[in-house]
Amino acid sequence: MPEPEVQQEQEQTQETEQQVAPEAKLTDLWEQLYASKGSKFLGLFSTDSSQYQDVISSVSKLVTLMNTDIRPHNYAEIRKLANRDFGAALNALDTYLAERKGHRRSDSGNARKALVRAIRKVVVRDFDAFNRISVKDVAELGRDGIGLMDLISFKSRTEHIDLSGKNLGGAGEGSSSRLVFEHEGKGYYFTKEEALKNPDEAVHDMIAGIDNDLLQAALKKMYGTLRAVNDVDALKGKSGWEAAKQRYGALMAAAGYTPSDKEWETVAGLCVSISAMKKGYANNTNAGMKDGDVVSNRNAGMSRVAELLGIDGLLAKSTKATVIGPDGKMQKGNLMEDVGKVSANDIEGNDLAKVNPEMFTGEIQRQLMSLQLLDILCGQIDRHGGNYILDMEKDEQGKITGFKGIKGIDNDMAFANMENADEIDGFHNFRGLNTKKGGNGVPLVDKELGEKLLALTGDQLVYALGDIITKPEQQQAMLVRLEKIKEHLRALKKQETDDPTGKTKTFLDKGDWNNDSLKTLTSELGKSGTAKDSQGNYVGELVMQMGIKRNMHDMGVKHFLEATWGVRGHKGLWEEDKKEQTPA
Repeated sequence: MPEPEVQQEQEQTQETEQQVAPEAKLTDLWEQLYASKGSKFLGLFSTDSSQYQDVISSVSKLVTLMNTDIRPHNYAEIRKLANRDFGAALNALDTYLAERKGHRRSDSGNARKALVRAIRKVVVRDFDAFNRISVKDVAELGRDGIGLMDLISFKSRTEHIDLSGKNLGGAGEGSSSRLVFEHEGKGYYFTKEEALKNPDEAVHDMIAGIDNDLLQAALKKMYGTLRAVNDVDALKGKSGWEAAKQRYGALMAAAGYTPSDKEWETVAGLCVSISAMKKGYANNTNAGMKDGDVVSNRNAGMSRVAELLGIDGLLAKSTKATVIGPDGKMQKGNLMEDVGKVSANDIEGNDLAKVNPEMFTGEIQRQLMSLQLLDILCGQIDRHGGNYILDMEKDEQGKITGFKGIKGIDNDMAFANMENADEIDGFHNFRGLNTKKGGNGVPLVDKELGEKLLALTGDQLVYALGDIITKPEQQQAMLVRLEKIKEHLRALKKQETDDPTGKTKTFLDKGDWNNDSLKTLTSELGKSGTAKDSQGNYVGELVMQMGIKRNMHDMGVKHFLEATWGVRGHKGLWEEDKKEQTPA
């Protein structure tokens, strides 16, 4: 057990360092440091030691340099000055801390020491980021350049991992292919940074690699009709080459070539890869992305926005990364943590004990609705049942009895160049606020998240995403979506204030998510008699999806609702049939 004075110093140091945000700027801490000079700031001494004066002087020089614009023509000189000033600052900081190591100090002394430690932490972070700035990085800035501090800030947001000599796995196909590995006890997926481009060239290269001129020529003729053979329902149960032969045999013959069974295996593999590339390209271009846009880094962008809003736990954490592979070559891309395997799409009917309201806990409601608002803000158009992982409760037989939480994954189709925030089915898998269709998209919001969204500024968003979402039209679309979300949230608040009874609640505290909120979120289910038209929000979608898997099968939606909960679909999900509730 440490002595009280030591324990107090440790607590103050920990408290100060916790207040240093991951993206804290050295200038902000410098202002605190300078304010303490020769003053009673935070109760500190009115006189300064020579070591503390050295800290103030060296950090001041470093801050001045950090505010300098860096351009191609002054890169070499800035690098020389930075090495000098970073080194001097670290030396002064270390000297100050070493002189006070193990000494009993007053509260004011401990507070000053904790501040110096926090500054040292940021200086080390920024120096590491500075050392990763390359001539190419500066050359890409053009003549206008950028503030050294801003460039360092962008660089400090990137993870760096050395995987030399490690065995890596793989996952996904085509544009979704990823490396899978463990690092420091955690699992990760790494997607190589690649600019969006038309797949025609890549497909041409794939076909050109086939060592058979006649087969090459036939495949080129067939390119426009190739698709993944496993997408064809009529061919399920067949092996890849058998399905490819059945699907494309006539076309191949018409193209002037009859492949052997072994060559059909090659054709089958090409079909899957080509289909994945064509589909990925079409989805991205439909979302307003253009050739040259880096898609993988959008995962990291969503993680930053989630962190900005205090809901980073809803996503598998992603960050920009550079990875040194087993071959010793460095690759840039996106790093996403592995948060599990079971998504809503992976659950089978027999995995569920039953489907009832108790399955959909208040916490799963709160998290799903928060994720929906995050997706709307970030223009994530591809949130479906396979793009979030579920945390589940199970009984003794291993059957699922409830859902407790989620982790959103695969956010590389975020930040679509669209200003729409309203439509239910307006874009791919996008689910919006539904203010135009009058649907049941976001009728309730987590109170804490709602207040943070209302307080969020466009400048904060643009800064957080400055090295990822760089095109003005994409930034503008995001800012328009933010304003539409704010309008919607203000309208929800007005519903509360306009209710003279005080019973209406739209901004919910954590404990207010319950069966009543579930009724509100699922009140549209079954009204139209079709599943698609009734899915206005993520909670309703999960309820419907689990019900279909467990009970519905080939039944109509209304019949499913009646069979599952004894309700009449056209009256809303939660209007119970009183006769069915009466004991025989």
